[in-house]
Amino acid sequence: MLKITGYALLLAALAHTDAVATEYDQLSFLTGCWANTENGVKTQENWGDGIGRTMLGTSKTSKGDKTRAFEFLRIVKTDAGANYIPYINGKQASIFALTASSSTSATFENKQNDFPQVINYTAINEALEITLSGSGKKFSYSLPSVACAG
Repeated sequence: MLKITGYALLLAALAHTDAVATEYDQLSFLTGCWANTENGVKTQENWGDGIGRTMLGTSKTSKGDKTRAFEFLRIVKTDAGANYIPYINGKQASIFALTASSSTSATFENKQNDFPQVINYTAINEALEITLSGSGKKFSYSLPSVACAG
């Protein structure tokens, strides 16, 4: 009986590991450069590949020759799942767990954070739709795909 239970636990652990790998691997739709300018405010977000169990990204909002905000972004694959870790203006913010993903969308959540509690990325028609929500608030914006500076 112990052999069967141990084998069942091993299979369950392997299935979980495969599910984590699949969810993380589906995030490749983020890879690339995305930008939009609206009312003189330019928002850019760039993502590298997920090789090495880590995707690195940057985000910058500027107006004219002044940077208004910047973020260093990490998505890290762990044995338990994947985490989105933003560094807003250079300071680490909350950690958001990947709760859902497909080949065109990803949802990260941290219900303990004040705002946002949910970060959703969706690829639609050559653009990245980003929605931040929680605490009764919701903010969405679209960043079309652009050529990466080289």
